[in-house]
Amino acid sequence: MVSELNKDQKAKAKNSSKKYEAAELPSAESQAEAIGSLYDAGRESALAEIRSGYENDMAEAQKSAEAIPATYRAAANAAAGDAAREKANFHELAAASGLNSGAGSQAQLAQSNAMLGNLASIRSAEAKAKTDAQTRREQIIRDYQNAVKKAIAENELARARALYEEAVRVDESKVDTAREQNDDDLNAWRYRK
Repeated sequence: MVSELNKDQKAKAKNSSKKYEAAELPSAESQAEAIGSLYDAGRESALAEIRSGYENDMAEAQKSAEAIPATYRAAANAAAGDAAREKANFHELAAASGLNSGAGSQAQLAQSNAMLGNLASIRSAEAKAKTDAQTRREQIIRDYQNAVKKAIAENELARARALYEEAVRVDESKVDTAREQNDDDLNAWRYRK
């Protein structure tokens, strides 16, 4: 009878151990793919913003560069008009004072030289303005390229940091889950006894 009791107790213990087995605990799953997608979107957004600024700056620089010839053409026309008025005024003065043709020729030569000097000065300023405009466009391109490189580098650094933190979180979750699973298994084993 004692052996039958032991058999019954063992059978009950065996059946009861199935009842109180520790459940398999879930652990964190990596969200690396979602994090990567977020940083990809962030990079694209940053690059689009930089590209927009670049296009605005280039359009403004192009507009300024296109205005240069008209600005200096107007200055050259004004200088030529001033020279023509001075010539006419001199001829009137020379005729009224009775200056001979030799003195008139000397004055006309001086006026022509002055006008050519003014025009050369205007053309030189125009050339400098065109060079400055080209330098500005080149600087905008360099700034754009540097901004793109910086945005990509910052994004990749932030992505690496986030992926590292995610890996640490998942690893810690697995360790915590393993501890909890071990505790649950130990308690289930103790309960079965």
